[in-house]
Amino acid sequence: MKKKVTIQDIADAVGYSKTTVSRYINGQTNMMSAETANRIKNVIELLDYHPSELARSLKTKKTYTVGVIVSDIASPFSSAVVAGTGEILEMNGYVPLFINCHEDPAKEKIAISTLVSKGVDGLIVNTTSPDNDFLYGYQNQGIPIVLCDRKLRNYNMDIVGEDNEEIISVLVHHLKEQGYTRIALMTQENLQSSAKNIRKSSFLRIMDEEFGYDAHADVFLTRDETVSSVSECVKAFMKTVKKGEIPAVIGANSVMTMLAFRAIKNLGYRMPDEIGLCGTNSWSWNESTIWMDMLRPTVSCVMIRGYEIGQKCAARILEKIEEPSGEVKTIWVNTDFVPRESTLRKK
Repeated sequence: MKKKVTIQDIADAVGYSKTTVSRYINGQTNMMSAETANRIKNVIELLDYHPSELARSLKTKKTYTVGVIVSDIASPFSSAVVAGTGEILEMNGYVPLFINCHEDPAKEKIAISTLVSKGVDGLIVNTTSPDNDFLYGYQNQGIPIVLCDRKLRNYNMDIVGEDNEEIISVLVHHLKEQGYTRIALMTQENLQSSAKNIRKSSFLRIMDEEFGYDAHADVFLTRDETVSSVSECVKAFMKTVKKGEIPAVIGANSVMTMLAFRAIKNLGYRMPDEIGLCGTNSWSWNESTIWMDMLRPTVSCVMIRGYEIGQKCAARILEKIEEPSGEVKTIWVNTDFVPRESTLRKK
């Protein structure tokens, strides 16, 4: 009969105390160096050690599970967030329970209620709606919650994401510097996402400040995420461009930027001579295959690091699980703007 591997066996193999190994297994990696944690991790995998989750839960009053609510798992951003979140939670001995809500607030409510009833230690929520009162109610009950990327309208809660106002500001300023005088924003019709709303309102404000005109007519809401729908928007925009104006398009997210690129190419416009294009990129799970560099012309984009956002969401929920009464934090992950051929009119 195979001998059951114990914590003492792990401690003997790595040359550390039983207490240090126990801390690693209980997710307290902040109390040790990365080298120590990695060494223990390797030995645990080598010896195929599996701690008793029941015994651990009875001792700590935790289930070592975290619910991760994703509004739309099909989006490139969500996929990157899920990968980053899972890595950090699993590294710290927690099991992530992922649920996709398909941008449906009703499904989100059911999912969160189910996860809470199963006793998850915390929730990471990429919410489907900014009007999510029941989520705030659960926080008031003492359940640790971290919002991912999307805010609630009237409540101050921990959130990890990117600074959407700064993203739009960087793109508009770049286009102005390159000599563009007329700019359109392409975004989805569904504006339940606080991130999309912030980008839209920021675009209108910055256009008024930088160009001195009301740009509401230059915000185009696509019916769906198809090239044909975005092509209609590009055609409608170009029909309003007056002689002497130099037009450009901003894609509000990765999908819109990619669709706008295809629409502009299909319509026969030349970038950047006849129209400019820039936007955001959330395909950050693999930066060695950056689609903006593969297209011709290459596309100017702000890099949104969804993978890192997921990692920081996980790190923050672990902090809140350990210290539920700590201060509320807003954590912005840095973004980088890379100008490329699609907007560079001035060398």
